[in-house]
Amino acid sequence: MCELGCGPGLPSLTAAAKTKPISVISTDIDGTALKMVKLAGEHQNLDNLSTQIFDMTDNTLTLPSADLYVLSDVFENNAVARGAAKFTHDALSRGKYVWVFAQYDRAQRDTFVEELTVLMKDESPIFSLSWDSQFRDELLWLCDVDENNVSYN
Repeated sequence: MCELGCGPGLPSLTAAAKTKPISVISTDIDGTALKMVKLAGEHQNLDNLSTQIFDMTDNTLTLPSADLYVLSDVFENNAVARGAAKFTHDALSRGKYVWVFAQYDRAQRDTFVEELTVLMKDESPIFSLSWDSQFRDELLWLCDVDENNVSYN
């Protein structure tokens, strides 16, 4: 599993703890965030967790190797949303799974969907994405998130 734009890394840390010995890669452009994730992983003895600097706005990069890519509320601006669409398309083109979680009020998530739709039009001329229905197909899952309605009990 590879988390793109991990920030504090909660999905990565959870996956590493629950899926040993599966390898988990946490990526982010912020080295400080990656240090915090690495320290948290060390504190929890998660030897299957690694970190890597990765800039979603850099189209010259290639994705770290994984079977599942997770993007959790990474749409900070339109450049990141477009980059996330490009890397999502790259992963899907290689037959990899991509799960994308986005807070309902993030305007840039529409930029992501628009860009991904353009990138995928050649594979499927009738391809249509929507956050409204929690779009899911064989490889791609778009999950609409409302953090105000999450129960932590």
